[in-house]
Order: sequence, then C-alpha cells, then structure tokens
Amino acid sequence: MQRLYALLLAGLLLAGSGISGLWASGSQEGMTLRVGTLPNMPAVPLIVAGDQGFFQNEGIAVEIRVYNHRAELLDALEQGQLDGAVLDAVSSVTAVLQDKPLRIVAAVPSYYGLYTAPGSSLDLEGLAAGTELQTGVHRHGSSAYMAAQFFSRSGIAGSRFALIDVPDAGERLEMLANGELELAVLPQPLGTLAVSRGSGELISSSLVVSLPDFLVFSEAALLGGEQVGRLLRAYNRAVAAGLPSWIELLSAELGCCTEELTLLQGHQFGQAEVPTREMISQIGFWMLEQDLLERILLYENLVGVLPQRFLRE
Repeated sequence: MQRLYALLLAGLLLAGSGISGLWASGSQEGMTLRVGTLPNMPAVPLIVAGDQGFFQNEGIAVEIRVYNHRAELLDALEQGQLDGAVLDAVSSVTAVLQDKPLRIVAAVPSYYGLYTAPGSSLDLEGLAAGTELQTGVHRHGSSAYMAAQFFSRSGIAGSRFALIDVPDAGERLEMLANGELELAVLPQPLGTLAVSRGSGELISSSLVVSLPDFLVFSEAALLGGEQVGRLLRAYNRAVAAGLPSWIELLSAELGCCTEELTLLQGHQFGQAEVPTREMISQIGFWMLEQDLLERILLYENLVGVLPQRFLRE
C-alpha cells in the first residue's frame, strides 16, 4: 500500500532519496523552475502540462519533483532546493509565516474524505454514538481542519473522536488498511484507493467547504512574475484541455498501476486561481482556534501578486 502511494504520481523510484519521481520539460533557456509536490491530484496538471508541451509553449523550463513525505518536501523548500511547491493550505500558511522568503500565489482545488477501516460497520449514526474513535489526521495540516468540518456537518461532537497525529497521508492510508485506525481523513487519490480496498467513505469534501491546496513560490522566483505566471498559465491550459490521456501517461511512466489509476478516471480537476481573502481568513481563524497562530493573518503578508494576465479572480 505504501509503495503504491509512492508510485501513484511519482514515477521511477530514486533509491536512497526522498524524491520518488522527477519530470523535466520545456525550454532549456534561462532558469529552470524547480517545483516540489506530494503524490496528490494537484500534481497531475503539472506533469501533463510538461508532457503536452504547454511549458515549452510558454518558453519556460520546469522540473517537477515528487516527494514521498511531507517533511522531506518542506525541508527541500527550506534549504532552497526548490523554487516552489504545492502544499495543503495550512502547511502553506505555516511555511510563509516561518520567516521564509515565500509567498502564496495560487489556489487549486483539493478533495478530502472521511473513511472507515476495511470491514468496518461504522456509519454516520454509529459515529454519533461512538466514543474515542481513533481518527488519523495531520494535526497541523488541512486534514485536521477537514475533520472538524466533517464532524460539524454531520452534527457530531468532535470530542467523540481521538485524533491521532499522522502527518503523512500515505501512512494514514496504510494504518487504516491495517486496522490501526478506525477512521482517517484522506485526500484524493488516496480516498479512492482506500475504497477500492474495502474502506467506506462516510462523508466527502463535496458536502462541506473544502480548503484548497496552494502553490507557493520563493520571492526570488517571483521577481518579475513572468516565469511563475507562465507556469500557472500552462497548468490551467492542461486543465482546460481535459488533461488528455493523463492516466495513460502516468501508467507508461510508472510501468504499473493502470488498474488503480483507472479508478480515478472521473476525477474533476480545477484551475489555479488567485487566492481570495475569504480563503485566507477561513484558514487563519481555524489556526487561531488551534493555537497554531498568535495573531490574525494579513492577506498582503501571505499572498504574492502576479500580473493579472496570468491569473484572474
């Protein structure tokens, strides 16, 4: 299960490295933008944009690095090994506020669900009556925010759940499959894979206000805004084109996993958009409640403004 998670969007495994896959594409003139991501669905338009020549059409060179573990991605970003990254909303805000020269530049849709262990008979009524249900989340990430949303939407007191801090979504999936967790909040595509292996989906982010993922970039990469803006325009062109043959592309790169990827055939991708003030406030108030922040967030301190020809609200 863990290996499948690593392979899903990652490509050829690089032995001894936290990087599980690397795609380089586009024009080789000038600076190459190095973008890190976890093997989640927002990575797909980036990979397809390279395969379909959208980066090359924009005159930019882009290297996509897919990491197995969130900590390794954040470490690479902090050490300057990356120019940008796709991160969950809470991790994005945390990274920008930790005195790092980073800015949020775009929001892309992300999807979460609350899943039971395989063979579990739990349903929403059972959740309301349960106590101390072992629920895997990342306490300092968007999955914990989504857990609170799921409980509230279902009219269930959050105190009935014992939140277990498991930062890596792949590890949460594995623990759920092994019965070490009764419930877990998982992003796509891991939720679909969990269901294919016997888990039940109790509630999805289609029923609540879901947090987006954010694309964050270094201030150095944002100087002038041209290359980052062109990358985002290529991302949106890949989405607008319907991400042609993305399953076939990744299956060919991986040399496996065609059946698992086909389960995701109907996934709806969304375009990168300018982060709204409402998004930032929504994240900020929750982080304040969780003592993850000491003060109200200022939009201008977090979001880098790109020329409007690249992204429009």
